[in-house]
Amino acid sequence: LWALDDAGLERLARALSPAGLARAVDELRADLADDPIAARELAARDPFGMRWILSADARWRELGFATDTELLLRDDRRRALVQLRGTTDAFDADYATALTDHVDRVLATAPLAGAEVFGGYTVARADQRRIRADFERASFWALVGIAAYLCWAMRGVRLPLLMQLPATLSIVWAIPAGSLVFGALPTVAVAAVAVLCGLGVDFAIHYAARYRAARLTSSHRDAVRLVQRTTVPELVIDMATTAVTFLAIGASGAGGLRAFVALSAFGLAGSLAFTVFALPVLLRWAGERRDPERSVLASAADRWLSRPAARPLAVGVLAAAVVGAGWVAT
Repeated sequence: LWALDDAGLERLARALSPAGLARAVDELRADLADDPIAARELAARDPFGMRWILSADARWRELGFATDTELLLRDDRRRALVQLRGTTDAFDADYATALTDHVDRVLATAPLAGAEVFGGYTVARADQRRIRADFERASFWALVGIAAYLCWAMRGVRLPLLMQLPATLSIVWAIPAGSLVFGALPTVAVAAVAVLCGLGVDFAIHYAARYRAARLTSSHRDAVRLVQRTTVPELVIDMATTAVTFLAIGASGAGGLRAFVALSAFGLAGSLAFTVFALPVLLRWAGERRDPERSVLASAADRWLSRPAARPLAVGVLAAAVVGAGWVAT
Protein backbone atom coordinates (compact mmCIF):
# COMPACT_ATOMS: atom_id res chain seq x y z
CA LEU A 1 0.00 0.00 0.00
CA TRP A 2 3.03 2.31 0.01
CA ALA A 3 2.16 3.38 -3.54
CA LEU A 4 -1.22 4.82 -2.56
CA ASP A 5 -1.76 8.48 -1.82
CA ASP A 6 -4.28 9.79 0.72
CA ALA A 7 -7.13 9.74 -1.79
CA GLY A 8 -6.31 6.14 -2.69
CA LEU A 9 -6.27 5.07 0.94
CA GLU A 10 -9.68 6.66 1.48
CA ARG A 11 -11.02 4.87 -1.59
CA LEU A 12 -9.62 1.60 -0.24
CA ALA A 13 -11.29 2.17 3.13
CA ARG A 14 -14.63 2.71 1.43
CA ALA A 15 -14.15 -0.42 -0.70
CA LEU A 16 -13.44 -2.56 2.38
CA SER A 17 -16.36 -1.23 4.39
CA PRO A 18 -19.49 -3.46 4.71
CA ALA A 19 -21.32 -1.31 2.17
CA GLY A 20 -18.38 -1.47 -0.24
CA LEU A 21 -18.07 -5.25 0.05
CA ALA A 22 -21.81 -5.68 -0.50
CA ARG A 23 -21.62 -3.51 -3.59
CA ALA A 24 -18.69 -5.55 -4.92
CA VAL A 25 -20.64 -8.81 -4.41
CA ASP A 26 -23.64 -7.38 -6.28
CA GLU A 27 -21.43 -6.31 -9.18
CA LEU A 28 -19.77 -9.74 -9.29
CA ARG A 29 -23.15 -11.47 -9.41
CA ALA A 30 -24.19 -9.23 -12.28
CA ASP A 31 -20.97 -10.07 -14.13
CA LEU A 32 -21.52 -13.81 -13.59
CA ALA A 33 -25.01 -13.52 -15.04
CA ASP A 34 -23.71 -11.59 -18.04
CA ASP A 35 -20.57 -13.67 -18.84
CA PRO A 36 -20.10 -16.72 -16.59
CA ILE A 37 -16.74 -17.81 -18.06
CA ALA A 38 -14.93 -14.46 -17.82
CA ALA A 39 -16.59 -13.54 -14.52
CA ARG A 40 -15.52 -16.85 -12.96
CA GLU A 41 -11.86 -16.07 -13.76
CA LEU A 42 -12.31 -12.58 -12.35
CA ALA A 43 -14.03 -13.92 -9.20
CA ALA A 44 -11.12 -16.31 -8.53
CA ARG A 45 -8.43 -13.65 -8.92
CA ASP A 46 -10.08 -10.37 -7.84
CA PRO A 47 -13.48 -10.95 -6.20
CA PHE A 48 -13.73 -7.49 -4.64
CA GLY A 49 -12.42 -5.39 -7.52
CA MET A 50 -9.05 -4.34 -6.12
CA ARG A 51 -7.17 -4.21 -9.44
CA TRP A 52 -7.09 -0.40 -9.34
CA ILE A 53 -4.62 -0.57 -6.43
CA LEU A 54 -1.95 -2.04 -8.69
CA SER A 55 -2.51 0.58 -11.36
CA ALA A 56 -1.96 3.42 -8.87
CA ASP A 57 1.78 3.35 -9.45
CA ALA A 58 3.71 2.59 -12.62
CA ARG A 59 6.41 0.75 -10.64
CA TRP A 60 4.08 -2.22 -10.27
CA ARG A 61 4.16 -2.65 -14.02
CA GLU A 62 7.94 -2.54 -13.99
CA LEU A 63 7.92 -5.38 -11.47
CA GLY A 64 5.90 -7.53 -13.84
CA PHE A 65 2.43 -7.19 -12.33
CA ALA A 66 -0.43 -7.06 -14.79
CA THR A 67 -2.68 -4.20 -13.77
CA ASP A 68 -5.48 -4.57 -16.27
CA THR A 69 -7.27 -7.83 -15.54
CA GLU A 70 -5.46 -9.89 -12.93
CA LEU A 71 -3.42 -9.90 -9.74
CA LEU A 72 -0.79 -12.31 -11.01
CA LEU A 73 2.73 -11.89 -12.32
CA ARG A 74 3.12 -11.97 -16.06
CA ASP A 75 5.52 -14.89 -15.71
CA ASP A 76 7.00 -17.17 -13.08
CA ARG A 77 10.07 -15.04 -12.38
CA ARG A 78 10.56 -13.97 -8.79
CA ARG A 79 10.51 -10.27 -8.02
CA ALA A 80 10.65 -8.32 -4.79
CA LEU A 81 9.85 -5.02 -3.13
CA VAL A 82 12.53 -3.87 -0.67
CA GLN A 83 12.04 -0.99 1.74
CA LEU A 84 15.20 0.29 3.45
CA ARG A 85 14.62 1.50 6.98
CA GLY A 86 17.06 2.29 9.76
CA THR A 87 18.00 4.46 12.70
CA THR A 88 20.68 6.49 10.88
CA ASP A 89 19.51 9.74 9.32
CA ALA A 90 19.02 9.51 5.57
CA PHE A 91 20.57 12.98 5.25
CA ASP A 92 23.96 11.29 5.80
CA ALA A 93 24.59 11.01 2.07
CA ASP A 94 27.74 8.92 2.40
CA TYR A 95 26.00 6.35 4.59
CA ALA A 96 22.91 6.28 2.37
CA THR A 97 25.03 5.69 -0.73
CA ALA A 98 27.08 2.95 0.91
CA LEU A 99 23.95 1.22 2.19
CA THR A 100 22.03 1.31 -1.09
CA ASP A 101 25.09 0.22 -3.08
CA HIS A 102 25.47 -2.75 -0.72
CA VAL A 103 21.80 -3.67 -1.17
CA ASP A 104 22.20 -3.47 -4.95
CA ARG A 105 25.17 -5.83 -4.82
CA VAL A 106 23.26 -8.32 -2.66
CA LEU A 107 20.18 -8.19 -4.88
CA ALA A 108 22.34 -8.72 -7.95
CA THR A 109 23.34 -12.15 -6.59
CA ALA A 110 19.86 -13.08 -5.34
CA PRO A 111 17.66 -15.46 -7.34
CA LEU A 112 15.37 -12.64 -8.41
CA ALA A 113 14.39 -11.36 -11.82
CA GLY A 114 14.17 -7.83 -10.45
CA ALA A 115 13.58 -5.73 -7.37
CA GLU A 116 12.21 -2.30 -6.55
CA VAL A 117 14.07 -0.64 -3.68
CA PHE A 118 12.46 2.37 -2.02
CA GLY A 119 12.75 4.44 1.12
CA GLY A 120 14.56 7.54 2.35
CA TYR A 121 18.02 6.12 1.65
CA THR A 122 17.30 5.53 -2.02
CA VAL A 123 15.89 9.04 -2.34
CA ALA A 124 19.06 10.43 -0.73
CA ARG A 125 21.27 8.55 -3.19
CA ALA A 126 19.19 9.69 -6.15
CA ASP A 127 19.36 13.30 -4.95
CA GLN A 128 23.11 13.00 -4.49
CA ARG A 129 23.58 11.78 -8.03
CA ARG A 130 21.37 14.56 -9.38
CA ILE A 131 23.22 17.24 -7.44
CA ARG A 132 26.55 15.85 -8.59
CA ALA A 133 25.44 16.06 -12.22
CA ASP A 134 24.29 19.66 -11.60
CA PHE A 135 27.71 20.56 -10.19
CA GLU A 136 29.47 18.98 -13.16
CA ARG A 137 27.36 20.96 -15.61
CA ALA A 138 27.93 24.14 -13.60
CA SER A 139 31.69 23.60 -13.67
CA PHE A 140 31.69 23.09 -17.44
CA TRP A 141 29.64 26.19 -18.13
CA ALA A 142 31.74 28.17 -15.65
CA LEU A 143 34.83 27.46 -17.76
CA VAL A 144 33.01 28.37 -20.95
CA GLY A 145 31.49 31.53 -19.46
CA ILE A 146 34.77 32.79 -17.97
CA ALA A 147 36.57 32.19 -21.26
CA ALA A 148 33.93 34.09 -23.23
CA TYR A 149 33.95 36.96 -20.75
CA LEU A 150 37.77 37.29 -20.79
CA CYS A 151 37.88 37.18 -24.58
CA TRP A 152 35.33 40.00 -24.73
CA ALA A 153 36.83 42.12 -21.96
CA MET A 154 40.45 41.77 -23.13
CA ARG A 155 39.72 42.19 -26.85
CA GLY A 156 41.45 38.99 -27.85
CA VAL A 157 41.38 35.22 -27.87
CA ARG A 158 44.90 33.89 -27.44
CA LEU A 159 45.87 35.57 -24.16
CA PRO A 160 42.54 34.93 -22.33
CA LEU A 161 42.66 31.25 -23.20
CA LEU A 162 46.29 30.99 -22.12
CA MET A 163 45.36 32.55 -18.77
CA GLN A 164 42.83 29.80 -18.14
CA LEU A 165 45.34 27.00 -18.55
CA PRO A 166 46.87 27.31 -15.03
CA ALA A 167 43.42 27.06 -13.42
CA THR A 168 42.50 24.13 -15.65
CA LEU A 169 45.77 22.33 -14.86
CA SER A 170 45.21 22.92 -11.14
CA ILE A 171 41.79 21.26 -11.37
CA VAL A 172 43.27 18.30 -13.22
CA TRP A 173 45.88 18.03 -10.46
CA ALA A 174 43.66 18.70 -7.44
CA ILE A 175 40.97 16.11 -8.17
CA PRO A 176 43.35 13.09 -8.23
CA ALA A 177 45.19 14.48 -5.18
CA GLY A 178 41.90 14.86 -3.30
CA SER A 179 40.79 11.38 -4.31
CA LEU A 180 44.12 9.97 -3.09
CA VAL A 181 43.62 11.57 0.34
CA PHE A 182 39.85 11.26 0.81
CA GLY A 183 38.96 8.34 -1.46
CA ALA A 184 35.85 8.70 -3.58
CA LEU A 185 34.98 12.38 -3.44
CA PRO A 186 31.53 13.20 -2.01
CA THR A 187 29.03 15.18 -4.02
CA VAL A 188 29.65 18.51 -2.30
CA ALA A 189 33.37 18.27 -3.08
CA VAL A 190 32.61 18.40 -6.80
CA ALA A 191 31.44 21.99 -6.27
CA ALA A 192 35.08 22.91 -5.65
CA VAL A 193 35.68 22.58 -9.38
CA ALA A 194 33.30 25.44 -10.10
CA VAL A 195 34.93 27.51 -7.34
CA LEU A 196 38.41 26.89 -8.76
CA CYS A 197 37.27 27.94 -12.22
CA GLY A 198 36.72 31.47 -10.90
CA LEU A 199 39.32 31.81 -8.13
CA GLY A 200 42.12 29.95 -9.87
CA VAL A 201 42.14 32.17 -12.95
CA ASP A 202 42.48 35.29 -10.76
CA PHE A 203 46.24 34.72 -10.28
CA ALA A 204 46.82 34.42 -14.01
CA ILE A 205 44.83 37.62 -14.69
CA HIS A 206 47.05 39.67 -12.37
CA TYR A 207 50.21 38.03 -13.66
CA ALA A 208 49.34 38.52 -17.34
CA ALA A 209 48.25 42.13 -16.84
CA ARG A 210 51.58 43.04 -15.20
CA TYR A 211 53.46 41.10 -17.85
CA ARG A 212 51.80 42.89 -20.76
CA ALA A 213 52.51 46.27 -19.16
CA ALA A 214 56.18 45.39 -18.69
CA ARG A 215 56.39 43.89 -22.16
CA LEU A 216 55.83 47.28 -23.79
CA THR A 217 59.34 48.37 -22.83
CA SER A 218 61.17 45.10 -22.10
CA SER A 219 61.92 41.75 -23.66
CA HIS A 220 60.04 38.62 -22.69
CA ARG A 221 62.78 37.48 -20.34
CA ASP A 222 63.08 40.86 -18.61
CA ALA A 223 59.30 41.22 -18.33
CA VAL A 224 58.99 37.79 -16.73
CA ARG A 225 61.83 38.57 -14.31
CA LEU A 226 60.16 41.84 -13.30
CA VAL A 227 56.76 40.24 -12.74
CA GLN A 228 58.26 37.35 -10.79
CA ARG A 229 60.00 39.82 -8.47
CA THR A 230 57.15 42.31 -7.97
CA THR A 231 53.87 40.43 -8.49
CA VAL A 232 54.44 36.86 -7.33
CA PRO A 233 54.84 37.82 -3.63
CA GLU A 234 51.46 39.56 -3.78
CA LEU A 235 49.89 36.49 -5.39
CA VAL A 236 51.34 34.24 -2.68
CA ILE A 237 49.77 36.40 0.03
CA ASP A 238 46.46 36.40 -1.86
CA MET A 239 46.47 32.62 -2.23
CA ALA A 240 47.53 32.02 1.39
CA THR A 241 44.74 34.12 2.90
CA THR A 242 42.07 32.44 0.77
CA ALA A 243 43.45 28.93 1.36
CA VAL A 244 43.68 29.49 5.12
CA THR A 245 40.08 30.66 5.15
CA PHE A 246 39.01 27.48 3.36
CA LEU A 247 41.02 25.30 5.75
CA ALA A 248 39.56 27.08 8.78
CA ILE A 249 36.07 26.31 7.53
CA GLY A 250 37.01 22.68 6.94
CA ALA A 251 38.48 22.32 10.44
CA SER A 252 35.03 22.80 11.93
CA GLY A 253 33.22 20.62 9.40
CA ALA A 254 33.14 16.95 8.58
CA GLY A 255 32.70 14.58 5.67
CA GLY A 256 31.88 16.28 2.40
CA LEU A 257 32.55 19.81 3.70
CA ARG A 258 36.08 18.93 4.74
CA ALA A 259 36.77 17.37 1.36
CA PHE A 260 35.35 20.43 -0.39
CA VAL A 261 37.52 22.98 1.43
CA ALA A 262 40.63 20.80 1.21
CA LEU A 263 40.13 20.32 -2.52
CA SER A 264 39.66 24.08 -2.91
CA ALA A 265 42.87 24.78 -0.98
CA PHE A 266 44.79 22.19 -3.01
CA GLY A 267 43.47 23.68 -6.21
CA LEU A 268 44.38 27.25 -5.24
CA ALA A 269 47.92 26.23 -4.39
CA GLY A 270 48.20 24.34 -7.66
CA SER A 271 46.77 27.26 -9.62
CA LEU A 272 49.38 29.61 -8.13
CA ALA A 273 52.18 27.13 -8.84
CA PHE A 274 51.11 26.70 -12.47
CA THR A 275 50.76 30.47 -12.81
CA VAL A 276 54.28 31.12 -11.49
CA PHE A 277 56.08 28.29 -13.30
CA ALA A 278 54.01 27.48 -16.39
CA LEU A 279 52.39 30.77 -17.39
CA PRO A 280 55.71 32.52 -18.16
CA VAL A 281 56.41 29.85 -20.76
CA LEU A 282 52.90 30.05 -22.17
CA LEU A 283 53.09 33.83 -22.51
CA ARG A 284 55.67 33.41 -25.27
CA TRP A 285 52.67 32.57 -27.49
CA ALA A 286 50.55 35.51 -26.32
CA GLY A 287 51.56 37.57 -29.32
CA GLU A 288 53.08 41.03 -29.59
CA ARG A 289 51.15 44.18 -28.75
CA ARG A 290 52.42 47.72 -29.07
CA ASP A 291 49.67 49.61 -27.26
CA PRO A 292 49.00 49.29 -23.50
CA GLU A 293 46.65 46.52 -22.44
CA ARG A 294 43.34 48.30 -21.97
CA SER A 295 40.23 46.20 -21.88
CA VAL A 296 36.79 47.35 -22.95
CA LEU A 297 35.75 47.77 -19.32
CA ALA A 298 38.92 49.67 -18.38
CA SER A 299 38.51 52.06 -21.32
CA ALA A 300 34.88 52.72 -20.42
CA ALA A 301 35.90 53.38 -16.81
CA ASP A 302 38.55 55.88 -17.95
CA ARG A 303 36.00 57.81 -19.95
CA TRP A 304 33.50 57.81 -17.10
CA LEU A 305 36.02 58.98 -14.47
CA SER A 306 36.67 62.18 -16.42
CA ARG A 307 33.05 63.31 -16.04
CA PRO A 308 31.98 65.66 -13.20
CA ALA A 309 29.25 63.30 -12.00
CA ALA A 310 31.67 60.44 -11.37
CA ARG A 311 32.70 61.43 -7.83
CA PRO A 312 29.19 62.20 -6.46
CA LEU A 313 27.86 58.97 -7.95
CA ALA A 314 30.71 56.97 -6.41
CA VAL A 315 29.98 58.50 -3.00
CA GLY A 316 26.29 57.68 -3.40
CA VAL A 317 27.03 54.08 -4.35
CA LEU A 318 29.31 53.64 -1.32
CA ALA A 319 26.66 55.13 0.97
CA ALA A 320 24.03 52.79 -0.47
CA ALA A 321 26.38 49.85 0.10
CA VAL A 322 26.85 50.82 3.75
CA VAL A 323 23.09 51.16 4.27
CA GLY A 324 22.49 47.83 2.55
CA ALA A 325 25.13 46.09 4.68
CA GLY A 326 23.51 47.51 7.84
CA TRP A 327 20.08 46.34 6.74
CA VAL A 328 21.36 42.83 6.02
CA ALA A 329 23.16 42.73 9.39
CA THR A 330 19.99 43.63 11.28
